Amino acid sequence: MFVVTGYADGLYGSEYAPWKIVSALPGQGWYLQLHAGKCGHASLPYAPATCLAGIDKALINSSHYQYYIWNFGQTDAEFEARVEKDIKNGLADFTRHAGFQAGERSLLFAAPFGAWSNGENPWLDRYLDGQFSVIFTQQIKASTEAAAKKYHVRYRLELGYGTQSASYVMSNLDNPAFTRAGATGTVGSAPTAGSG
Repeated sequence: MFVVTGYADGLYGSEYAPWKIVSALPGQGWYLQLHAGKCGHASLPYAPATCLAGIDKALINSSHYQYYIWNFGQTDAEFEARVEKDIKNGLADFTRHAGFQAGERSLLFAAPFGAWSNGENPWLDRYLDGQFSVIFTQQIKASTEAAAKKYHVRYRLELGYGTQSASYVMSNLDNPAFTRAGATGTVGSAPTAGSG
């Protein structure tokens, strides 16, 4: 299960499970990993004020809304510091509550909204790759296959949103995106034994 620390902190309303519930899940067999820090999965521009500091809200629109992807008028240095802060604080908050042993941390990351830079922001791709062993996304195009492999980005499907049911997953198992970033698979092929 991938956790948004801001949701568990109660910053986005009471419909999300608080840490009291989330922290009990590892004892019930769940494997918790980070989905985002306090701001990374915010529904912009309705995020907490601390998440919007320095961001030009006029630049947020239906295409440009991902906290980790767009700079929203900030310089590269400001954008990078904002992303690093949210991931660093998210990892620290998450580690305190996730039932990890000393020295353990989240190794997997599900990019909020399924977004990654698609190879367009080498700094962001390098940064996320340096923080996590695997980044799961919902967007790997044939044109970004090389970048996905380089930065350990893997394709994911989510359950629970309307048509995204178990039958939805089964009907997508032959989706080429599953093998685009596989360790040994190729576009359009079935994964081979041991591929990612």
